[in-house]
Amino acid sequence: MPLSERILTWLRPGRPGAAAPPPGPEQAHRLFAVRARSFHDLLDARAAALKAMAELEAALREGNTLSMSFIRARCTLVTVNVFKIIRHCNQIVDGRHDGLERAFARLRQRIETILDGEPEPVTGEMLLDLVRIDRTLAGLAGEPMTDLAEAGASGIRIPSGFVLTAAATGLFFQRNQLYRKINHILQQTEAADPEDLHDKSAAIRELIRSAPMPPELEALLLDQFDRLTGATAMRRVAVRSSAIGRDLGRASCAGLDHTELDVSRDSLINACKTVLASKYTPLAITYRLDRGLLHEQCDMAIGVLVMVEAAQPLPMDDQPLLQGGVTGGNPMDGSPVQRILAEVLALIAPLNPPGSPGFRAARCQTLHDIMRFCHDRAKAGMFAFSLRSCHGKGAAKRLRGALAGQWWVVDLDGAFAPGYDHSRPEIELADIACPPLHALWSGMHHPLPQGPPASRSRPVVAALIRAVVRNGLDPARTFLLLRKKNYFLLSQKYCSLTLHPGGCLARIEALLDDRSGGSSITFRCTGGSRHIRRVDVLAEILDHFGCRVDRAGDILTAWADQESGPIFLDRLKILGYLAIHAQELDAGAADAKTARLCRDTFIQAIKEMLHHE
Repeated sequence: MPLSERILTWLRPGRPGAAAPPPGPEQAHRLFAVRARSFHDLLDARAAALKAMAELEAALREGNTLSMSFIRARCTLVTVNVFKIIRHCNQIVDGRHDGLERAFARLRQRIETILDGEPEPVTGEMLLDLVRIDRTLAGLAGEPMTDLAEAGASGIRIPSGFVLTAAATGLFFQRNQLYRKINHILQQTEAADPEDLHDKSAAIRELIRSAPMPPELEALLLDQFDRLTGATAMRRVAVRSSAIGRDLGRASCAGLDHTELDVSRDSLINACKTVLASKYTPLAITYRLDRGLLHEQCDMAIGVLVMVEAAQPLPMDDQPLLQGGVTGGNPMDGSPVQRILAEVLALIAPLNPPGSPGFRAARCQTLHDIMRFCHDRAKAGMFAFSLRSCHGKGAAKRLRGALAGQWWVVDLDGAFAPGYDHSRPEIELADIACPPLHALWSGMHHPLPQGPPASRSRPVVAALIRAVVRNGLDPARTFLLLRKKNYFLLSQKYCSLTLHPGGCLARIEALLDDRSGGSSITFRCTGGSRHIRRVDVLAEILDHFGCRVDRAGDILTAWADQESGPIFLDRLKILGYLAIHAQELDAGAADAKTARLCRDTFIQAIKEMLHHE
């Protein structure tokens, strides 16, 4: 191919790396509309994931009684919605973050391994004669049968018998894949509904009774039965449960044991399966649920004893299966279910600080990391596309107002009032129909605690001037802050703002939802090492006004959710006020005493602002 042709091929549109021609106005609007829809869907998925995450965190923090079904359902909600977030983010940024899928797949696999991990099977002999059992074999024979064997060893008369060990019953569950099937039923069980619990319990017990006994176990049971009863065909046995103490901690299983009486050779196998099924009576299911016990880890052995006359009662029948009941405290503390919840939350909830190595697409360490990464990149992608490609609808408009600096807005969908001329490069506040923006803008315009600034139309300029005078800052460098662009991303009930107050980076996001508990606000401020005291005072102020606050070095994150409309808008006014006047906290909080005074002054000023408005 001639050199000229190779050059033309290299420059031809569509070649990897070649710049695509900019879209025309109509195409740009269509592309923006598609991206805007994806961004709204991303926000919906993010809200659903955060809600499920908050429920998991509350359950762990408050020590609530919870089931594995609850944990699995919430984890599924989080993972499904994080997958949606990744998909929508890639649609907005044209798939430039392929590493997200790999990070997500790695985390999802680890979570599923924790949730679905099979307990280590009990190993050892499948059958033990009663006379061979001592305390060292309690993990195979169970506590009741071990107690009985020790009573016989001490000289008390006991009936002859044997034990089908936990290793054998574990093989029965494993061979029939019963735990997977039982978990499927339990996930659909409403434990608080007695009728539903009864029906699901009956279904599980029937599942166990109908499962075939492994042939080697059946042959072992029948052979040992013949040895025990001898040649007398009329001999009968009692078949009873014997719970294993492994993983039950302080729990007491008194009253949960089950016994089948007058069992013949022909009915022995069915009797053993009926005893195993008793592990899933409504009482047993509720008992484990209340104590955070995993049914897979509550192993059971089966005792087979020759029937005796009524005048010779079994000495250990009235003893609890495990000695010692719960003696106070929360029975969920330290339970297997609580440990699993803590393990999965460690892969879901923590956030790595922005700028750390963990906060990259391919190296996100938690699902929350992925959510934040996608959310931030999606917002940046919307702004970038608006500035690069849109010239009418979807184009960024400069917001006119009293605040100095550059304030730009992008309408995702329906935030601009009907009749607004989209060809205009600027927009007035009156042309925006977004209540969260109006509340935020109102707080941003409220004067400082000391009274109205020297120039009421320029509160930010006045604040910066005072900061220059007090702190000896370079005026030229300070006023460069006014040249930075601050962006609002809007829809009718959504507002996202990124701004740079006095050398920091702040992000405010608000979603007003008319449904009960649907509204949410997130505020994140990165102060830098020079602004630690500012972050401290901001955290105390936000905590005072009912926000949930989290600190990590110079990074402050605050949340407010499930608020009613008026309270929701007041929270936004507070954040707008603090975002604009945050740099004043550096000058007013030189030491601990002045920091408290500064905090109290701001709190009083905010109360007056809310009261007057």
